[in-house]
Amino acid sequence: MKGRRNWTSFALLMALFVGFFILTRALRLAGESISAPLEPVADAVFTSTRSVTALLFDANGALWVGTTGGVLRRSPSGEWLKFTRLDGLPSHETQSLRTLPNGGVQATFPTGVAAFEGQKWRVTARFSAATPPLPPGATCRPVEWEGGIAYGSTRGLTLQKGEAKRALPFPATGMGTHFSALLPRSGGGLLAVLYGDARLWEWTGAGWMPGPALPVAAREGVALAEHGDALILGTRHEGVWEWNGAAWVQHTMPDEPEDHNIQSLAEYDGALYAGTLEEGLLVRSASGWGRVAPPTLSSLAPRQMIVFHGALYVRHGDGKVDRLQSGVWSRDVFAAVLPRKRVSCMTTDGERLVLGQWGGWSDGDGGHWRHHLTVPALQGVTLTALCLTPADKGSAETLWIGTQGRGLAEADLETGAIRRWIDPRHGLPDDWVTALLAVKGRPLAGTFVGGVAADPLRRMARLSRRGRGERDRPRRRRQGTNLRHHSARNPLQR
Repeated sequence: MKGRRNWTSFALLMALFVGFFILTRALRLAGESISAPLEPVADAVFTSTRSVTALLFDANGALWVGTTGGVLRRSPSGEWLKFTRLDGLPSHETQSLRTLPNGGVQATFPTGVAAFEGQKWRVTARFSAATPPLPPGATCRPVEWEGGIAYGSTRGLTLQKGEAKRALPFPATGMGTHFSALLPRSGGGLLAVLYGDARLWEWTGAGWMPGPALPVAAREGVALAEHGDALILGTRHEGVWEWNGAAWVQHTMPDEPEDHNIQSLAEYDGALYAGTLEEGLLVRSASGWGRVAPPTLSSLAPRQMIVFHGALYVRHGDGKVDRLQSGVWSRDVFAAVLPRKRVSCMTTDGERLVLGQWGGWSDGDGGHWRHHLTVPALQGVTLTALCLTPADKGSAETLWIGTQGRGLAEADLETGAIRRWIDPRHGLPDDWVTALLAVKGRPLAGTFVGGVAADPLRRMARLSRRGRGERDRPRRRRQGTNLRHHSARNPLQR
């Protein structure tokens, strides 16, 4: 009887323990979902479908849109679906679309071909697909028209039947640079996008007739499609537009970034910031994706971001640096501080901010600034990357300086003196350094064409043909070599 009571007590205690564990785990997960909205609960792909590459209507009237960020489908009833690699595509950069004899749709990508048959995508071939070449001088894909082909160029429209060619000039009042898309119409005309112009144009066989006027955002058209009364225009940056007979309606996908050519990343104040090639700054917060652009920013080309003393600093391609602090943006904040005004690279150790400029650098603690712009070895040298490593015994903190054409310099942060140069003669695979990172107190250098180089005093794990996570076999070091090269064939794991 006593043993039974002990067993009952033990079972009760275990039940209470398990229940408490489950409850605390649930509360912790709930807290994570509230406090960390940036991290998806499952694998996610954040691509932009605003750069259109192809348009197609299938036999059922569904619209298919090829983009650089996947494939879109609009059903005949108007529902949109987005397909990415998570849905079976071999890659995201759609090159072309076509209908299959069975009614399906085939999409071609740089890495393969996929077919949508029924409800899902199936990869039918994996290869590096080569886009069919354009005719000499062509600026858009040829289309079949009146028993021949038609294609555009920077000089006008070319109509070709066999070997015979007929050249048509641009519309007399057209202001675009070239024809970027053509569409044979059911009525016999040829609809054309004159890139950058304020309207569409239609060749009737006798002359050019003006088509629908275009909004400013829709003037970089690259694709056309038509089905019944629906006329669709695909653009280079602004997604899909539809002409309803009276006005243009833009179709963009919800909760996706406006661009995905990402040049830099930073996490600041609970949000993810992504600098793009030419579309400004993308921001992902708990409310979704947003965008920051001029006039809030100095340019559309942010190149680097770092956090220093509670503020986010954004360096642009033109050398200006903007600052975000307490929700307020300030533009070109170092114009009155720096003798040479324009910043080419930045780094920080949390205590000091270092700004690379033409022929030298400036560093400061947020108030007092020191300028090292007369270092003889750096005069006329473009600084491309910086990083700081802790001081060795008896010396000051080390500033590593990446350059374009001279390799890597090791400098004394306090005095500005260059201690030594590291270039291809010393094992650096390329003298153009594009990125620097301090790893366990030693520099890791990314180069333009030579891969990644690391100080051999630290053995760096990397991916290899032997398997993930294995370390390199010891290799004999050349005399004078102080950097180890990691080529593109053996990328770093960490």
